[in-house]
Parts: sequence; structure tokens; C-alpha cells
Amino acid sequence: MLNIAICDDNEFFCDGIAKILKKILQDCTPQPFNVTCLYSAEELINVLKTESFHIILLDIDLGNNIKNGINLGQEINVSLPLCQIIFITAHLSYVSQVYEVKHTYFALKSDIRTYLPLALTKAISNLEEQKNHTLCVKDKDKNTTFFIPQNTIIYIEHDKRVTKIVTEDNIYKNYDKLDDIEKSLYSPPFVRCHKSFIINLNHINSFQKTVFICMGNVKVPISRSHYNFVAATFRKFIGNTV
Repeated sequence: MLNIAICDDNEFFCDGIAKILKKILQDCTPQPFNVTCLYSAEELINVLKTESFHIILLDIDLGNNIKNGINLGQEINVSLPLCQIIFITAHLSYVSQVYEVKHTYFALKSDIRTYLPLALTKAISNLEEQKNHTLCVKDKDKNTTFFIPQNTIIYIEHDKRVTKIVTEDNIYKNYDKLDDIEKSLYSPPFVRCHKSFIINLNHINSFQKTVFICMGNVKVPISRSHYNFVAATFRKFIGNTV
């Protein structure tokens, strides 16, 4: 299920975009989809506490809301790093600010019928590309070779000759060296943060001086010798200041 949100404080425009979007999706993807309309920054923030989205169409000027689209985009980059953000706005003056956020597309509302199909096609292509990146490993316990989608890997740990590949729903174990596995991973989002750990930046909730906090409050250490490289990679990855 492709889960999509539209956040715009103009309810008439938001609902209109939803109708256009549904028509485009019917023509460009065979997979089922769900479109949610949200009319304020507060509403989006509350929904993100319990739901996740693959694509978010985000207005930048949200009226009298507590946050604008740029602020929200920065938060989404951290909480839903795989999410494809499409900025929609009536104001060309925001074009420079959007580069403070990792995003997929920027479109003016006046040109939305022209550029929304292109934006959606690019977002869906990015999502498919994430799925197609796999890591081939032979599990030591099951004596079976697995092809693991790299976007599902949270972190990799090497301890006492055994390497654990921790994903969203499984743990794979083998005897491969961490150096060898690292060569097969895309960087970023993967970064070596410790001699015994590789982290996927797409799955972190917060970055501290000595540790990454992942979903479920799982902590992955950052060694002193790796910190400068990790911090620089993280800054570049989210397009924001750590």
C-alpha cells in the first residue's frame, strides 16, 4: 500500500490536489494507494505519531500554524527518512529554502497539473530504487542465502566472529567480516560509526555525541575515532546542521 499525505491549510486546494493525485496514481502505478488530507502542521504532527507515509505533499506557507513546511520537512527527514517530500507552494521566494530539506520535488501551485505527474513519478521511482538495493548474505544458523533489501537494514554489528544484520523484522547471522559487508552497502545511508557497527541513517530517531538512537530506543554506539566522519556524513545526508 502506497501511503500518501497532503498537508495544506487551504482545504479547498488540498481536497482538489487529492482528486488530481488519485487520477495520476491510477495511471502511473498498479499498486494500491491511500491518500490522506491534512489541513494544518499540528494535524500532520499528530498523525505522524501513529502513522507513516511513503510520500508527503507539503505546502510551505501553512498560515498561522506553529511550523512552516520547511520546519516540518526537516523533522520528517529525521523521523521518516525514506519518505519522499514534494513541496507545493504559491510563492517562488521559497525556492532557496527548500534546499535546507532533503526533498524530491518543488512545484508551484499554479503549475501543479503540469508538474505533479513528474513529481509523483520521480518519488515512486525513488521508492522502487530503495527496494531494489539488496545485500546478499548466507545465514550461519539456517545455512541459507538471503537477499535482504538494504532499506530494511537498521544496523549491522560484529561481535566475537559473528556478524548480526538487524532488519525491521528479522536478525541474520553470519561470519562475514564487517569490512567485506561494508563494501556492498550504499554510502550514504550506511555509515561505519564504530569498529563493530554500521548504521543505516534512514532508521535513526536521534543523533547524539556518542550514540545513535534507533526505532524502539535501540542504541548504536559512535566511537570517538569515527565521530567527525559520521557527523559530516549525517549533515550531508539530511541537508541540515547537526
